[in-house]
Order: sequence, then C-alpha cells, then structure tokens
Amino acid sequence: MKKALLIMGIILAINAYGASENEGVLFFGEGVYKNMNMKNIDSIHLKHRKSVKSDIKKIKFVPPIIWVEGVGVKGRDYTNRGILSSALDYEGVYVTSDGVGENKDIIKCEGIDTVGMRGTNSATVINNGTIITNEKWQRGMNSLGDSTIINSGKIEVNGPISFGLDGFDNSKVINNTTIDVNGQYGIGITGGDNSLLVNNGVIRLNQKENMGIEVWNRNRGNVNNGTIYVKSGDGVMLLNGGKLTNSKSGLIKTEDVYGVGVYLGSDGSDFENHGTIDVEKGIGITGGYKSTSINERDGKIEVGLSGKGLFLTARGEGINNGTIDVNGGVGVYSYNNGNFINNGLMNIDNTGTGIYLNGYTRASNNGVINLNSGLGFRLSDKSIFTNEKNGVINVKFAQLLKLDTGDSKFINKGTINNESILTLPKEGKFYLEKSGKIRAKELDGNIYLGKTFTNTYGNEPIKSGKLIVGEWHGKPLMETPLYRATKEKKSDGYVIKVTRNKFTKVIKNEKIGRYLENNFRVLPGKKGKTRDFVFETLSGIPGEKVLNEDVENFLGNKFYGTLDKGTRDIVNFNRETLFNNVFSVNTNKDVRFIGGFNYSHRRVKENRTLYGFNEDLGGIYLGGDKKLSENLRGGGILTFGQSNFKYSNNSHRKDNIYEGNIYGIYNVGKSGKFIVDGFLGSTDGRIRREMKLGVLNRDYKSKIKNRYYGVSGKLESKLAFGQSYFIPSIGVDYSVIKGGKVKESGEYGLNIKKRSLNFLDGKLGGKLGHTFNLSKDWKFNGEVGYTYIHDFKRGYRNLVSTMRDFSLDTYELSKYNSRKNRNTYGVKLSLIKDSTSFYFKYLRGENSENQYILGLSYKF
Repeated sequence: MKKALLIMGIILAINAYGASENEGVLFFGEGVYKNMNMKNIDSIHLKHRKSVKSDIKKIKFVPPIIWVEGVGVKGRDYTNRGILSSALDYEGVYVTSDGVGENKDIIKCEGIDTVGMRGTNSATVINNGTIITNEKWQRGMNSLGDSTIINSGKIEVNGPISFGLDGFDNSKVINNTTIDVNGQYGIGITGGDNSLLVNNGVIRLNQKENMGIEVWNRNRGNVNNGTIYVKSGDGVMLLNGGKLTNSKSGLIKTEDVYGVGVYLGSDGSDFENHGTIDVEKGIGITGGYKSTSINERDGKIEVGLSGKGLFLTARGEGINNGTIDVNGGVGVYSYNNGNFINNGLMNIDNTGTGIYLNGYTRASNNGVINLNSGLGFRLSDKSIFTNEKNGVINVKFAQLLKLDTGDSKFINKGTINNESILTLPKEGKFYLEKSGKIRAKELDGNIYLGKTFTNTYGNEPIKSGKLIVGEWHGKPLMETPLYRATKEKKSDGYVIKVTRNKFTKVIKNEKIGRYLENNFRVLPGKKGKTRDFVFETLSGIPGEKVLNEDVENFLGNKFYGTLDKGTRDIVNFNRETLFNNVFSVNTNKDVRFIGGFNYSHRRVKENRTLYGFNEDLGGIYLGGDKKLSENLRGGGILTFGQSNFKYSNNSHRKDNIYEGNIYGIYNVGKSGKFIVDGFLGSTDGRIRREMKLGVLNRDYKSKIKNRYYGVSGKLESKLAFGQSYFIPSIGVDYSVIKGGKVKESGEYGLNIKKRSLNFLDGKLGGKLGHTFNLSKDWKFNGEVGYTYIHDFKRGYRNLVSTMRDFSLDTYELSKYNSRKNRNTYGVKLSLIKDSTSFYFKYLRGENSENQYILGLSYKF
C-alpha cells in the first residue's frame, strides 16, 4: 500500500496506479488521480475551493459521513470528475466509465445545486446508507448516459425544488426502499429522455406541491411496484407524453384534499393501473391534453367521502376496465371536453356520485354500474352520457339522474333495472333507443326517442316493447318533426309506436317539401346509399325550425337565390357611378377626358328565404367625350372592377367586372339635359359555398359567368337659386343578364342551369343641393335626394337545379323577391377643386339596405 502525503494542502499520488487509504480526516485542496481504487475509513469533508479529478473504477465509502457543501469559487476545467467541489455545483460521489460507487453511511448535500451521488457513461451508483438534501436544486442521486442508480437505503428530500433520484439519457433509476419528500416542490423520482424509472419501495409526499414520480418526454416502461403516500402534491406526474404503469402490487394513496394520485399533464401522456388507487381525499387520477388513463381489469380505484376517482378535462380520456368503488365523493368528474368510458364495474354507495359531467363532456357505460345509494349521474352544460347496448345500470336506493341544464342528454341503449319508482328529471332530456330497456315498478317522466326509432326507408309504424313498467306517468317525445310517437299499454309494459310525417307537412318551402317526399325511397347502387344517408341525417335534426334551415342550406336555396341580386347590383353600381359623376357634370370643352375610382359597401339583411350578405364593389373608369354640336356630346367609357360578397352562412363570391359604355348627352334648353347610355359587360367569378347538414360538412367551389347589356335614359333639369339648386329627373333602365350557370364539385354538389333575366325600371326623383365656396380653388357641395322606382318586369326568376349523388330530379331555388315599387333616399357630400371631385354618398334602399359610396372623379 502506498502512503499519501499531505503537503501544503495538496495531495499527490506517489504511484498513479496505486491505492490511497485515509485513516483520519482528509480536507482536499487539489489532487489528480487516474485509474485508482480508493477507500475511506473515516470522514471526508468536501468544502474547499479547488477540485479533485479522477477516472475512478471503484469507490467504496465505509463509515461515517460525507458532506457536500456548495461554497467557494469555481474550480479548474477538470472540476467535473471524481469527488469534487466546484462553486455551486458539487458531486459527493462521481462515478464514470463502467465504474461502481456505493454509499453505506451518510451523504449530506448542504450547498445549492449539489449532487450526493452521480453516475455517467454506464456507471452504477448504489446507496445503501442515507442521503439528505437540505438546499434547493439538489439531487440525492443522479444518472446520465446509460448509467444506473439504485436506492436501497434512505433518501430525505428536505430542500425546496430538489430531487431524490434523477435520471436522463437512457438511465435506469430504481428505488427499493424509502424516499421522504419534505421540501416544497420537492420530487422523489424524476426522469426523461428514454430513462427507466422503477419504484419498488415507499415514497412519502409530506409538503404542498411535492411529486412522487415525475416522467418526461415520452418515457415508456416506467412502473410503480411500491407505495406512494400523497399528503399533498402529485403522486405521479406525467408530462410531454410520459408513460407509467401502477403494477398489481402498486399502491397510490391520497390522504389530503390537495393531493393528486396521478396527474397526466401533457399531450399523449398515458397511465395504466393494475394495482390500487386509494382516494381518501383529493383526486385519484386527473388527465387532460389528449392523455389517456386506464384502470385495467385487475385495477381498483377506491373513493372516500372527500375524493374524486378520476378528474378529466381538455380531451383527456379515462377508461375503467376494472373496479371503481365510490363511498362518498365522486367516482368520475369530467368537464371541458373530457371523455370517460366504463367497461368494468362501478359501485356507488353512501352519499357518493357515480359520474358528474360538466361542460361539453362525454361518457359511456359498457359495463355494470350499481347504484346502491347516493346519485348515479349528474349532467350539466351540453354533456352527454350514453348507457351502451351492453351496459347495465342497477338502481336500488339511489337517484338515477340529475340534469342541471336543459341542453344535457342521458341516452339509454342498454338496460336500466330499478327496484322501485324511476323518476326522470324535468330538466335536460332522457333518450331511449330501440335496443334500450327499462324495468321499474313505475316510471315517472317523459322519454325522448332516439334516432334508431326513426323509420328511414318506409312509412310503416315501428313498434317496440322495451318499457317493462307497471305504470308510466309520461309520454314518448320525438325531437325530429319528421316523426310522431304514441304509447300503448300492454300486460307486460308499454309499446311505443313511431310513424313518419310527410316532408310536405313539415318543410315550409312547398317545392322543396315535394322534392324530398318524392325522393324518399330506396334506390340501388351508390346513389341509393348516398340518398339514404341524407334522410338518416335529416331524421336526426331536432326541431322544425332547425330542420327547415338545414334543408335550405343543404339544397343551396337561401344562398343561390341571392346570386342574381348580386349581379344586378353590379350592373346598377356602374349606372350610379357614371350618371351621377360623369354624365350629369357640365362642360364647355370640345374634348373631355374622364377618369375616376368608385367604391361601394352595402349590407343586405337576411330574410326568411335568403341569406344576408355584405357586398363590396370597386372599380376604375376611363374614357372621354366630344362636342358634336352646340347641344350634343357623345363619348365612351370603359370600367374595370371587382366584387366581393360575404354571406351570413360563411360563403363567398368574388367577380372580375368588365364593361364598355357608349353615351350621348343632349342639352335641352338652358338648364335641361337628356342622357342616353348603352352598355355591354361581363362578370367572371368564383364561388365558395359552405354546406352543413348534421354530420355533413362540405365546402363547394364553382365558377360563375354572366354577360349583360342594356340601355339607360334620363331627363333632368337644374333649377338654380343662387348657390342652391334643385334637379328633378325622370328616367328608365333596361338591362338583360344572361348566364349564371353553376356546377359544384364533390358529393351532393349542385348543378344550376343558366338563365336569362330581363329588367325594366322606371324612375322619378329629385335632389336638392347647395354649393359653398371654401376658397378661390376649393368648393364644398352637399345634396339630399329621393328616387321612386317602379319595376315593370319583376325580372328575377327561380333557379333550376339538380343535386349530384342524390337525385336526377330538378328542383327550384328561391328567387330574390324585389318590390314592385321601391324608394331610395340619399345624401352626397363632395369636395371639388377645378376638374377634380372627392365625394361620399349614403343611400338607403329597399328592405332597409344601407349603401356607402366613396369616389374620386377627374375630368380634364
């Protein structure tokens, strides 16, 4: 054995491959070792400011104490080796390169960010003694890089934000004995990055915000074979897809109202229970963010008076294949899109509640639920519980159901056995499907019949003898107006009879009602299947109002009826622009060039037959005219524009607009003017229609093209009173619109035939204005106007359409119903300089339409 020398606080190895033995107390200053075996027989106090570097194969500490204190300054580059003490980053035992380190006595971590024992690079570190952490960010044992740490002694986590066992990077972390977590935010075992965490011992959580086992980053294979006592905090925390199994011998027990047995906190985390979760108080399992927790066949969840077995939210799913015993408290609480499935056994006793759903949640039963006392189900805020075909609910002295809100649903497809009077709540809705059965001495309350009672393919009544009750104080109801239900008493209970109502009696649009009724039959092949699916969907739509709205949407009626209205608005928009900003403006020039920009926004309200829409039209115009005689001018103008229609059903139409005009202006007397404009134009557009019908949800894209032409004439006279004036007018507009063919792509797409529309309007109106001289160059002009319009032709026509994959029959879409006599009121404000004018105009037209116009006109 080679003796070590103590010289000026520096320990030197006489032989680099020898052994060093300390028989007293060593205070390390600085030393360098390589490939050594080292044995300590007394105390080692790691407190000084430099470090020791060593590639150690095996370290064995026999008696009494190792302290790790985070004081001093940072060591040299080699500080991360061996038994080291660097500033705020200490390892009491550092084992690497397949080495083995063992503690048989006490390691105390006194400094911030210190580690009692650490293993890297396939090392093995074993604690057979005691490791105590007293400061924050400390680790009792830590492993990296395929290393293994084993606690077969005792670990006390006393410091805040500290860890008993900590492993990452393909490490193995095993607890065989005891870990006590006493410091706030302390963790017994934590690990991630493909590490394996195993608890075979006991973990006690004694402070708030403690964690027993924390699993990160999709770690798989982690298991609890031992016991986790949770006074506060989380027994198991699974994050970022972490996985853990509570084995058959595993026990997780919550003992405080702030305790959570298992917390699944991130997307894709999974937990399986084969053992026991004892929820005396607090929560057994809570899961969200697409996590899944499963109580397997050999698993058991016991819920005490103040506990919740499962707490699910945010698309978290819980599955029971084993047993849940509820002796007070709540077996399953789910809210905000949580989901629970019972395939096993649930027993509800004392004052417990079996399943409580709140806020867009779903739950179902394929197993057995025994309601011995307490409350079986409580539903609120659009929650739905389904007792599936194989599900059995046995009610003894309990209340079956409480529905807090009218939008909650309880659906019975299986069997409900009640030993006395079964009373259904008045709030919410209780549904019975054809496979469902109810056995009770008496039944008190109304029952809604589900979709399986509807006869999709024929007209014969449907009979069902599923109510084995002595007396039924209530009646069967149907949500869909397409069917009606009656009850008939028999010797062994009640028979429910369901009969279909004809579409012509339910659909308010007579043409659509006949179209659906004529197609209510079975056809072979694909078209028969797709048609049947439509009628199945229609039979599941609740309420006559909703059914009519959905049918209108499905057949495109309320949308496509507005197309011709939009196209005519485009035509009239150009007439409004040119007549009021070009043709009516006097000039003495021989040749006049004209340019301008115009933008219009109009809101068309929704009515009983058509959707409302926002209409935006904009364009530029360029042209000119010439003086042909003393009283006559002639010219031409080209316009280029775009349209954007946004509909109340989230559909859209956009067009490119092209138009040419040839016009003449004839001066009548000193103040009169007769204007004639001939025009020819086209629109080239694209349509996106959103269709929703029950579970059907489609976006259809199509093209639409229109060609139009016409002539407009107007006679007006300007009567001046100083700076004020009055202009009475009379006019006529004739236009023809052709095209409008639409062919939608996709299943149930519409094919709308082209058409020709003729419009003839007579107009009588006047406007009163005044001009203010703001300066030598600038003028401000204000006008108020009124126009009476008489529609001679009523040119809108019903659209004729067929629907792909449904029927070859044609049906008619509603047309836009314009009034024969219309009134338009307006205000126009203009700012004028020489030949340039900026203007704003407001118009209020038929059906309370509001139109806002901005423009710029330049004549040179």
